[in-house]
Amino acid sequence: MKKVKLLLITFVLVILITACHRTSRLTTTTSINVRSTTTTETIDWDNVKINDELYINRQLNEILGVTHTSGKYFFSNKDFVNEGADIIEVMGINTIKLWLTPNPDVSYNYNTIWPKSTNLGIDSGYPEGWNKLPEYQNAKINSLVDLLKTSYYQDVLAKDRNFTTYVFETTEFKSFNWKSGLSPYEINEIKRQFKEVTIYLMESQKGTGRTFLLQNWEGDNAIRFFEGSWTAEQEQLATEGMIKWLNARQDGITEGRNYVLAKDKDNDVKVYGVAEVNRVNSSNETFKHKLVIDYVVPHTHMDLYSLSSWGTRLPGEEQTLIEKLDYIAEKAPDNDIFGDKNVILGEFGAYMQTYESQNNNYPGLYGYSGDGQYMANRKQLEFALDWGIQYALYWQVYCNGWRNYDCSMPGVCEPGPYLGPNNEEQLVAKPNQLRGVWLVTESGTRVPTWYYFYNELEKQYINDELKYMNKFYAYTSGIKLIQDFSISTLDYSFVVNEGDKAETIIYKTRKGINDFALKVFYDKSKVEDVMKYIRVYVSSDNVEYQEVSTSFRQNTFIQHDIISGHIVPTSYISSEPTYIKIVIYPNTKNMLRIGGVMVNSLSEDFNDLAGSPFFVKKSDGFTITSKENIEDKSLFTVSAATNSLVESLIFRYTFLNNYKLPIYFSTDNLETFNINDYLYIQYTRDAEKVSLGEKNWISISSKLVNVEKVTDNLYRAELINAEEPKLFITYLKVNLKQAGYGKVFIGGIQLENKYIRPLEITLLSVNKVLEELDYAYTSFKFDKDSEFELLLNDPNIKVNGYISNNAFNYELSINTYQKKFVFKK
Repeated sequence: MKKVKLLLITFVLVILITACHRTSRLTTTTSINVRSTTTTETIDWDNVKINDELYINRQLNEILGVTHTSGKYFFSNKDFVNEGADIIEVMGINTIKLWLTPNPDVSYNYNTIWPKSTNLGIDSGYPEGWNKLPEYQNAKINSLVDLLKTSYYQDVLAKDRNFTTYVFETTEFKSFNWKSGLSPYEINEIKRQFKEVTIYLMESQKGTGRTFLLQNWEGDNAIRFFEGSWTAEQEQLATEGMIKWLNARQDGITEGRNYVLAKDKDNDVKVYGVAEVNRVNSSNETFKHKLVIDYVVPHTHMDLYSLSSWGTRLPGEEQTLIEKLDYIAEKAPDNDIFGDKNVILGEFGAYMQTYESQNNNYPGLYGYSGDGQYMANRKQLEFALDWGIQYALYWQVYCNGWRNYDCSMPGVCEPGPYLGPNNEEQLVAKPNQLRGVWLVTESGTRVPTWYYFYNELEKQYINDELKYMNKFYAYTSGIKLIQDFSISTLDYSFVVNEGDKAETIIYKTRKGINDFALKVFYDKSKVEDVMKYIRVYVSSDNVEYQEVSTSFRQNTFIQHDIISGHIVPTSYISSEPTYIKIVIYPNTKNMLRIGGVMVNSLSEDFNDLAGSPFFVKKSDGFTITSKENIEDKSLFTVSAATNSLVESLIFRYTFLNNYKLPIYFSTDNLETFNINDYLYIQYTRDAEKVSLGEKNWISISSKLVNVEKVTDNLYRAELINAEEPKLFITYLKVNLKQAGYGKVFIGGIQLENKYIRPLEITLLSVNKVLEELDYAYTSFKFDKDSEFELLLNDPNIKVNGYISNNAFNYELSINTYQKKFVFKK
């Protein structure tokens, strides 16, 4: 019985939360005072101490990095190192991963002439005695520092580059065979090389503030415990050798850091050592052989530990990335600099080839392998960010992997051959010969993952459901994240202040802030006036802040003593600041919660169409003008068709499936006004068919919501989808008919790509959003008004329900776990 009561309470809370997605605003913009049974104190805001101890979180373009090595094609005459680096930099990504090895021509062969190098190593593939040949006696590359001094690396390390972090997959010269053990001389030599390169990087890069990570290549593949042919003694020798090898690399880095800082304490360059593994047990992937994470990592003392993750890329497997990261953090010794989460994702990605199979693709995406790859990449990145990863490095900018071809066969993998600068034959991929781990294909096409990264990095608005504290620009220590409904798939999150002084959340936007909305829930029995507990400030420099006048717009849905709504500005913010600070008064844990933050999401204006990463083109008759007489919005823009029957704007957003247009319209009769007489929306996903004409476009039904009266015949509203969101639209076209001139004004556009949408069930007068499930396109049927079955397009999800004892019961089964809920009739 207790369990039933708990579940009933949960249902009430679920309804409360999900209702905020579906309710309209009140027309009033004044603060709401609710009659209360409890008198609250008056807050003297002038004397409230604000906790200014900020926990600054790095921006996504620093956490997310892209690898460039061993690609099988090229596009320019530029050296291959910097051609790939240029593409990564243009995307706005500030973290790059490169190879730093004694044989650089293996990783970067196109359009490069590398100086002769000594000590290429035992695995270089060169003939025995190569280093005694005359042309190698005067080699110019004899160390890692020599390699960094070549023109190719100097160009990619240039101080005017935007890169802030460089990850180098580093192999020392001489390639000591640590699998057979290491002598004291060899250990000291490894330390010397890493100390030398650390000192060089810190001294040559001083003033850049850059970070350098020096890591090994996939530890489990390097030691190959799983070959099964080693004796116990050989395994022990290799294990001890790897431990000594990794620790020697780290000791060299640490000594180099200490040496530089002892001479120059103000040096701002950071160099860290990283040990990488590529096999970690999880619920979907287990290994019977020994693993480096168990037998090597606990005996090392690295700054950071890396996971090369290729076992989390199939539908349903992505969440096991959390398990793997947890396990690494548990086994890896903590670090004084990075604490107990000193973990990076050294490689993540997905082969596009994988998703050509329906069995391996996501529901509804079969036939679109690029979409499947994008979905896998997105899920892995979001799980890593949720976990709190230090870096997440995507593999990679150009594909380096052949499909199932035998490239030793003449004419299979090369169309030429291509003669490089050294007059050596080099393979260049033909179309459809690669597995597809890339951002740019061999034909020069950008894949969906490229647009996803670009859009996330260039996002000019914030729509934060407060599930991930690490997505904030900054927050203070008293802010707590509460995830309610742990027995539900909803996992809704709130931010509260549990401290004894006012706490802050700060966001930074790329575009000037002109609108915001804070989703708020409060208990009217304890809070007399919600506006007493929250203040909002804006700034252009994160130093001087000005308070914004705000009001509370209550949602129409109220459950018991809980009221939900939005705190919004009372007027347009014209100064276009780029920082917004939300201050929450203390002791509000059981009184007031913030459930979401939206900035520039409700009215993205058209002031700078050319500067928007989403804008594609507009027809000549579609004009952008100012409309100063609408609610004092001096920067509010209006669009009008003047030269033809229909004028259009086209936007591109990676796989959008929701849109919202803030609309102003004039009419003498609201009941007869039909927005479809003036404006309609269309979409396509085919880049080759994008044009301003009607051909190849599919129409979407739209509807007006949140209609509010401004003056006698002027109204504001929002135009949104009237039908179920389409999956993975790529291009959206806004069409304004000539009849709308002077009657309909478009204030901007909000584009979204929500992959979790409400699952709605209507049963016995219950019309509530019960769960949020991926791709839950549903239907249901009744049997004698007592049972129903819910049909989903995902074969892994099934819901059955029945009516008994005046209660609505349904059982949800997703993959390997089940959950049951009981709701009142």
